[in-house]
Amino acid sequence: MKIILATVNRIRKGETFLESVNMEGPGAQPLLIQLFQDRGHMLITHHKGKTVFHNSELLEVMPEVADRVPKGKAAVGSVGTHTFVVVPYAKERLVTALIRSARAFRMVRKPVRIIDNVGDLLNSHAELPSDPRFKD
Repeated sequence: MKIILATVNRIRKGETFLESVNMEGPGAQPLLIQLFQDRGHMLITHHKGKTVFHNSELLEVMPEVADRVPKGKAAVGSVGTHTFVVVPYAKERLVTALIRSARAFRMVRKPVRIIDNVGDLLNSHAELPSDPRFKD
């Protein structure tokens, strides 16, 4: 198991994930690229005030991993070949930061899959809810 801790920054408009935290060690960028390359079903769960983004295969391990992250800190890590992110802030901030990070990685030609919305991020291929502003 590999864990890289980070301190959380104040909210900024248009921030990516790596802008929302200050990593305390090297190696976070390759782990994020590996996370965006993962084609498995992803989940966002909560554990004792922490939001956790991980592969569905890590569901049983995540409470133990989230307990290892100190209060007020964020973490990026991996268990085997599966990568995870643990943050002490809201799900909406995490989702938007990860989507912006995936776009930024694609702009600099990193090998990540196309992620434009929450369905793409979670690899859930269900139909998205319709926008109430538009009538069919």
